[in-house]
Amino acid sequence: QLNKILRNRATLCAALFSMLIAIANDNVFVIYGVWMESTFNLSIVALGLSTTVIGVAELIGEGFTAFLSDRIGLKKAIFIGVIISGLSFGLLPFTDKSLPLALSAIFVIFLSFEFTLVTSLGLISELAPESRGAMMSTFHAAAGIGRVFGASMGGYVWRNAGLIGISITSVFFTLIAIGVFVWGLHDWEK
Repeated sequence: QLNKILRNRATLCAALFSMLIAIANDNVFVIYGVWMESTFNLSIVALGLSTTVIGVAELIGEGFTAFLSDRIGLKKAIFIGVIISGLSFGLLPFTDKSLPLALSAIFVIFLSFEFTLVTSLGLISELAPESRGAMMSTFHAAAGIGRVFGASMGGYVWRNAGLIGISITSVFFTLIAIGVFVWGLHDWEK
C-alpha cells in the first residue's frame, strides 16, 4: 500500500504538503514562548495564559473546518488556509511592538494551521479510498517528521536570525507547501 501511495503524484504531494506545513508551524511554535518572554517580559504564568490563545484558535480552526470546508470545497479551503498561514508568518515581525497584536498574530497562525491541517484530513481520505488507513498513516507520519524538523530548526533560526529569520523560514516552507499542493492536486477531482 505504501509503495502505491508514494508512487502516486497526488498522494505523495499530500504527504509532502503535511510535512512542509508542519515544519513552518513548528518553527514558530517552538520559539513563541521565548519570543513573548523576551519581547514583552511575560512571566511563566502569563505565558501559560497566552497558550490559551492557541487552544482557542485550534478549536475555532476545527469549527471552521466543519462549517466551511464542504461548502467551498476541500481543495479551495486548504488553499485559503495555507495562504492565510503564510501571510500570518510574514506579518509576525511587525507585531512585536504590541502584546495584543502579537497574541492576535499567534491566534491567526494557529487557527489557519489547524483549519488547514484538519481540512486536509478530509481530502487525503478521498485521495486513496482503497488505502485510507495507509494514506492517513503516511500523512500523519510526514507531519510528524515535519514537526521534528521544524522544532529542531526553530531554535537554531531564533538564535541566529531572530523573529525575522523565523518569519522568513516559515514563509519559505509555506510557499513550497503551496507549490507542492497545487502541482500535486491541480487535476485531481473527487
